Amino acid sequence: MQQDNGSPSVLDASSMHNSKQPRLFVVAEKAVKVPEGVTKSESAILIPNEVISHKPRPGPTAEDEAGLFSKITFGFMSPMIKLGARRPLQLGDVDGPPTRVQCQTVMATFDKLWVAQQKKKDPKLWMVLLDLVKRDVMIVMLYGVVYSATLFTVPFLFPRVLEVIAGARPQWEGYLYAGIIYGMNVVGGVIQSHSLARMTGVALKVRGALSCVIYQKALRLGTDAWKETTTGQVFNMVGQRVEQLFRSVPILQSASYIPLLVVIAFAYLFYVLGWAATGGLVVLCLAVPFNYHITKSFRKFLFGKYGFADKRMTIMNQVLQAIRVIKFYAWENSFVQGIEEQRCEEVKISRKLALQVAKLMVSQNFAPSLFQLAIFVVYALVHDVNSVGIIFTSIALVNMIRQSFAILPFIFSTLQTSSATLTDIKKYLLLPEIDPKTEAGEGGRGEIQLGQVSLRWGKEADPVLSGVELSV
Repeated sequence: MQQDNGSPSVLDASSMHNSKQPRLFVVAEKAVKVPEGVTKSESAILIPNEVISHKPRPGPTAEDEAGLFSKITFGFMSPMIKLGARRPLQLGDVDGPPTRVQCQTVMATFDKLWVAQQKKKDPKLWMVLLDLVKRDVMIVMLYGVVYSATLFTVPFLFPRVLEVIAGARPQWEGYLYAGIIYGMNVVGGVIQSHSLARMTGVALKVRGALSCVIYQKALRLGTDAWKETTTGQVFNMVGQRVEQLFRSVPILQSASYIPLLVVIAFAYLFYVLGWAATGGLVVLCLAVPFNYHITKSFRKFLFGKYGFADKRMTIMNQVLQAIRVIKFYAWENSFVQGIEEQRCEEVKISRKLALQVAKLMVSQNFAPSLFQLAIFVVYALVHDVNSVGIIFTSIALVNMIRQSFAILPFIFSTLQTSSATLTDIKKYLLLPEIDPKTEAGEGGRGEIQLGQVSLRWGKEADPVLSGVELSV
């Protein structure tokens, strides 16, 4: 440890490596002398490759303390962005998660909702999660309504802009319409950003609640329950399925406004083109059942993949727990064969799953183009194309529907994947637990008392021993 006057305490770890290795400097946090006017985070510029803190800053976050305007414009992020422009950010420079998405806050509500749901005949995990995030979902839906309104600014004002260009309207109206279109685009971008941020918070709540309740359940599982699951499956559930659900939730943000957007766009399209818009409606009606059938098959194969993955993890868990016995009796080949069989089945069903994804991609790329082609072919056959305003307005509306059309398959697949994941987690959460009324005896040291006990290997098995009485 070396220390100079007025300089931070530094541990030079280069002596533990050869001269070709990069030097490692670790700042002793309590010994750092920060100059006046320089924050603790900014003082890290003085020494490269240091670690100031291994934890996020405690206390209220910048978002919690930000004002209304700062929250609207995300101004509370500016200090961290400026600091990141000067040097790489450390974990100690970043705030912790907002209070509303922290696990202790989320679990306080989730536990009450799940206990109440378990009293029903058929408990539904998705209803508990929906009650947990219903306020955020309602805000996202409100954002979606406002965002949809901003998107219709262009098709509504574009004919008037063309009239200004043709000289039918005064020039100042053109500047006004251009300003309104630009302003609505800015407002729509801000609303979309807030909607995505809110849905990310929903994803954090869902991931935190499910991860905590899965681990809590593992501590309360009874002996019969561990015959149906393993520790490997528990870790697989948290590490893969909950994370997959976490990545899927923000995609559902589009589902909050796409139905309303499509309905309004079709109504406006019928107003502009008349019955010529029926061609696009027919394509839409044919594409939705096709996408639903694909996603239904996707869910079926996904369940199969989960099943084979769980079996493979079970065998791997058995191998790790009994590796000495396996090596002693030379059972390696038989266990390797069992693992390879499960892995081959998993690969087969993964290929079928990839085929369903390819079908969704084809639907995503082909259906919107067919939709646009059907509308304009029918319009050209029924009407004479003699109005530029009608053409540009209809193109703007059709592009809006096309973008929604392209997202539709992903929404279907995300809903099916999330449904499969929640069904699997609910099955695990309903496994029998240890009786909470079971208490240890209060007798003396080494006391063992049994009275009229029946012992069996399983809950449904016949008793092996009955009427056992033992006292030590």
